This record gives sequence, structure tokens and C-alpha cells, in this order.
Amino acid sequence: MRLFFRSFIPSALLLLTCALPPLMAQETRSTINGRVYDTLSATVAGAKVVVTNIDTNATVTLTTNETGFYEAQLLIPGNYRVSAEHTGFKTTRRDGLTLQVGQQLAIDIKLDVGAVSETVEVTADAPVIDTGAIEAGSLIDNQQLMDLPNMGNNPTLLVKLMPGVQTDGNNNYLGLHSIAGGSAYNNAGGVGGNEWSIDGVPNNGGGRQAAYLPYSDAVAEFRIDTTGFDVSQGRGTGLSVMAMTKAGSNQYHGTLTEQHWQQRYNGTPYFTKQLWQKNIADAVARGDTALANQLRNTERQPSGHSNNYAGTIGGPVILPKIYNGKNKLFSFLSFNGFKDVKTEDPSTFNKTVPTMANRQGDFSAFLLIDSSKYQIYDPLTVRRDPTRTGTHYIRDPIPGNIISRSLMDPVSSAPSASTQIAEMQVFRPVPAGRRRLWSPRSCTLVTNGYLVSFRHIFVPEPSVFLELNQVWGST
Repeated sequence: MRLFFRSFIPSALLLLTCALPPLMAQETRSTINGRVYDTLSATVAGAKVVVTNIDTNATVTLTTNETGFYEAQLLIPGNYRVSAEHTGFKTTRRDGLTLQVGQQLAIDIKLDVGAVSETVEVTADAPVIDTGAIEAGSLIDNQQLMDLPNMGNNPTLLVKLMPGVQTDGNNNYLGLHSIAGGSAYNNAGGVGGNEWSIDGVPNNGGGRQAAYLPYSDAVAEFRIDTTGFDVSQGRGTGLSVMAMTKAGSNQYHGTLTEQHWQQRYNGTPYFTKQLWQKNIADAVARGDTALANQLRNTERQPSGHSNNYAGTIGGPVILPKIYNGKNKLFSFLSFNGFKDVKTEDPSTFNKTVPTMANRQGDFSAFLLIDSSKYQIYDPLTVRRDPTRTGTHYIRDPIPGNIISRSLMDPVSSAPSASTQIAEMQVFRPVPAGRRRLWSPRSCTLVTNGYLVSFRHIFVPEPSVFLELNQVWGST
């Protein structure tokens, strides 16, 4: 059994959200700004503006400047409400605002003449303007992550579907936290390296790949920028992929998911099916009807299945009679388990191996197939061709395609090597008349991962955010 253990870098992450922008990190927090004006479109200076996070009830209180401008920075993405009030005007409240990862929303507020105690609620979908940098990219929210088909609940697989993202085109089977197959992407032309981040912290692995892949239902949003992003989004010139994990709120919420996969539910790969058909045709050609019927009743690919199960829960931290964390301290927990029982991929379990004669240096049988294609030449006889000008070279063919023992490595030609080869042939016999080794290997992979986060909000800001990610497993 092989055990492995991997933790997100750093394994315990402590972020202090304050007025200063974070250094050496991607900014995933957002901004709401705008102007307050009256019915005559004149700006209102000194107006009180309150920006409230509906999920956590955290508030930011601001005062407009002489131009009526306000700006609430470093906001956690989520659902918000903005209200403004000033003496001699009614209070105006704007609900239904959804703030996305790294977004800058411009929300202008109009104040009507009246008493402050009167409230004007704006419930219609008024135009919302994103005043951030001009960028080309896409946003994937949690609803899309959970509703769209997603192998292994790996959220980064949806990145390859975004405009401007290129991959190698291989759709491989991916287990849980398969970093190489699940994050090998680049922008058009493969220019520069990618910048991955989780909650504003770099998540860069080897090459252009991510270091850690979170579970789908632990992610609130994914933002993919392919070009035009500014310096706040990292040091790479390729893709910028920012993930924001979920955080607890004043209401308890949780999910339970199960994803089951069967190997034989998938279409048989072309070359695997071609080999299956060829073996039947060969048996029919030899007149071996029994073998042909036996092969027809054999599954084209071996069995295999996996179960990917997970659960999440988030809400306020409440210790009865000790501590009530509503509006202050929130937690979020995600657990993801994965058990994979399958044989080697059907496209790879047919291995071509040399025959015993080949291992002794005898390749004469190939000359009977095509002497021009399979003639072996002596590499020690390379020399310039005297009959031609320029850099043309010739070699001497090895007589009879039988390599002399003097040209072979003494280790491979030792008696002990022959004994080992013979034992391997008995343990893994090569079918008669073939040079392929049929060796499907069964593999069981068990992987578990969890994410734990705590967020404490002070009134007013800043807030403290603690996050821990771990992955462990065995094969």
C-alpha cells in the first residue's frame, strides 16, 4: 500500500483584511462605489452610506465627500444592500446586489426630499455597472459548478470550456485531486505561465498547473481572465484563475453529494475495440470457432467503478451558554471522499513485448514480413557515402537480422537474465502467435480531503480569515 499526504500551501492560512492591499497575492475581494445625488442631479456631500453583507450582517459605514462619492473596498463576494441617508432627504435603500470575485460595482443612489425616517426601497433591477479593468474572461458560479457534468467533482475541468483557454485535447480519466490532468491549460499560443489562487493566496504548482484542487461545492465562484488583467491579479502573463471558497453565514446551510462512475458505461476506445475485433477475426481465419465465440462473449473493456462522496456545512459558531457567533464568527467545513476501483485504462493494457528469440538478438523473422522496412543496421559502421556529395551517410546491414552477442549488453545476455525472462514468461504468458502481453492490473485508490475555514468579522472592519486544506489517501 502506498500512502500520500498533501496540504495546501500554506496548510494553515491566516489573512488579516485591513485597509492595506495584500502583498504577493491575487485580490479576490471586491468594491462597491458610486455617487449620491438629489432629484436635481446635484451631488450630496456628507451623506451617510451603509454597505451591508446580507449573509453575515457585516456593515461598512461611509460618508460621501464633497463630490458625493463613496467607496467600500475589500468586500467579500456575496449578497449586499446599500443605503444612503442625509438630513432633509428620505433614506434610500438598494437591495438585491450580488458582488462577484474581484468585481467593482458602481451603484449611484438618488435621494428624494423628505424625512430621514421615510425609506425608499429600490427593488427593480436597476442597471449595475462594473467599473473594473477591461478584461477578457468568464465567471463560473457555484450553481454552474454543481449542475454541469463534472468528472470527479473537479471544478477546474470547466476552465477548459472558457473562451480563450487551450488544452492538449486529451480527455483522460481523472481521479480526485488529479492535478496534472485537471489543470493543464494555457491561453492562446501558450504564452507565459498561469496564475492560480484560492481566496487571494497563490495556488501555483509545477508548470502551468495548480497546487491544490478544491471540491466543487466548497467553491463559491471561479473567475478566469485570459487577457487584459491588471497587476493586482498576480505575476503570470498566461491565464489568471481565481477561486473563492464558501464561507459561513448567519444561516446554517449544507450539502450532501454522491457521484458514481462505471467504466463500462463509457464508450470503448477506438483502438481497444479494434484489437477486440482483430482477435476475433484472427481466430475465425485460423478456423478456431470456439475461441472466436469465446472472444465475442468477452467484455470489450474490463470493469471499474468509483464513488465520489462529499458533504459541506457552514454557519455561525455557537457554543450554547458560552458564545454566540452570529454576526461575528462563522465557519465552513467541507469533506470529500473518493474510492476508485478499476483496472488499468483499456487503451494501455496491451503491451508489445519481444519474443524469446528477440531477447537473444534474433530478429530474422521480421525479414519475412518486409525486409526493406525491418532490416537492422550496425550503428558502428556509420560512414560518409563516397558515391554522393554532401552530408550523406551509409551503414552496413546486420546479416540475417541476428545481432551478435558481442554487441549486446552483458547484463541482458547473462544466464540469470535468461532465467528471469523465462520465469516472467510463465507468470505472464504471451498468447500463442502474438507479441502482446495481456496484463490488466487492478488498482484501488482511496483519497480524502477536507477544507475548514473560520472568519471573524469585527465591527467595523477588518476581519480575520483562517483556512486549512488537507488531502490524504492510499493506493
